[in-house]
Amino acid sequence: DDKKIIGLWENSVYHNYTGSYPNEREDHVIVSDDNNTKAYIYGGRKSIGESDLWSYDGISRTYSQLQGVPHNGRKDACGGIYNGSLYIIGGIDLITKEYQNDVWRYDISANMWEKVWDFESCTNAGQQCPPTREDAACIPSMTGKGIVMFGGSSVDGSNFDDTWIFQENTWVELNMAIRPPKSEDSVFVLASDHQEGILHGGIEQSRFLGGTWLLHMHENDLSKWTWSFVSAVHPAKKLKDHCGAYVSGYYYSFGGEIEKTQKSNALFVWNYS
Repeated sequence: DDKKIIGLWENSVYHNYTGSYPNEREDHVIVSDDNNTKAYIYGGRKSIGESDLWSYDGISRTYSQLQGVPHNGRKDACGGIYNGSLYIIGGIDLITKEYQNDVWRYDISANMWEKVWDFESCTNAGQQCPPTREDAACIPSMTGKGIVMFGGSSVDGSNFDDTWIFQENTWVELNMAIRPPKSEDSVFVLASDHQEGILHGGIEQSRFLGGTWLLHMHENDLSKWTWSFVSAVHPAKKLKDHCGAYVSGYYYSFGGEIEKTQKSNALFVWNYS
């Protein structure tokens, strides 16, 4: 069995930060930079929505607060980094309670934000426009030329099974005959050494999902991108709201919610190779 529990967190020690650091939150975005030396944390919620942005240096183990996004706090957005910028997509405005359908770009070197896309401008231009959603799953494309988005939850509570790529400030839908089930709250990570994305778990309405899918990315031809199903798991391992990472040929999944509202603190590993 190449999928197993490899341990539980015990006697965890919190790092005692002497400087500033983010407050408690959930439903936030966290992504790593191209060199995997810094993580960026955006938004989420505690009692109200947050619109702040922080970086965490994995070498010095310090946080730095960066320029916050010039809009109300949001939860359940998704994002990724490519070409030296962080992109934040959609989510829910926690002041107005409205679903958002826009893309904001944060220039890391300039410490500046700008809105680079919104649904109204897209429809007015007659372009392809992804429907409004929250809890989508996003990764940078293997080509380094865009952000890939899958699934999510619509305003009416239904789920999506569509795949989009945002590049050059434009969305393109990738219409693939075989695709993962409709879902939200899935984990989507980039297996950079294999030019593929790994999609795991999530939920469709009240049905928890546990399958693992691969998105095969072709460098120069979007029409050649395909999804394939690679692994089903035991029902006890069906998860949503978990977190995941890909490291040296292994996919790691930690925590989340199991069926019947049970919370998990288990660490799973899947041998990708």
